[in-house]
Amino acid sequence: QTGAMASDTQKYGSKDTAELANEEVEKAQLQELAPPPKKSWFTSLKGAVQGDGDPTDALVAKYNQGQDSDEEENDDYGVEVRPPKPFVDTPLFNMCLGVVIALNSVTIGLETDSVAHAVATQEEHDDRLWYIVELIFCIIFLFELLLRLYFHRLRYFTNPVTRAWNIADFIIVSVSVVDTLILIPFGVGGTARVVAML
Repeated sequence: QTGAMASDTQKYGSKDTAELANEEVEKAQLQELAPPPKKSWFTSLKGAVQGDGDPTDALVAKYNQGQDSDEEENDDYGVEVRPPKPFVDTPLFNMCLGVVIALNSVTIGLETDSVAHAVATQEEHDDRLWYIVELIFCIIFLFELLLRLYFHRLRYFTNPVTRAWNIADFIIVSVSVVDTLILIPFGVGGTARVVAML
């Protein structure tokens, strides 16, 4: 270090000046290594209002974009990747199904009114139109049940949150299918249509 001081003395002209220069360099190096001073809550709030970026916010933004520089590219430790939600569980699918259920209720009411009117006036009642409407709704409900079974598999019956509703739905659709597709064509069915409205 004496050789370095001698060269600094020649460079700066005096020993005191060289020592001052070395001290300034050491201070600069210590400041680089020291943690940044803590900001008060007021300074942080002021910076947030004025748009000064907080390093934590920048890291959170990078993480949300999938560009976290601290993680290795193939490191999936602790990252839970959830499978996408099946479309049979989306609000749009359930709303469309609710509309179909409401339409089914309306057609049941219209059919009941039509039958009551035919009985009161002693007119002939044409059941073919109402059977076709019932068949369409039965196929829609069967398709919905099959889609849910396809996406949920055994969880359709074992999920503790929706188990009771799913079992009831399965029974109602099954009774409706048996009544519409098997019993009515043989002339012994047609009474379970109200069950399908449930």
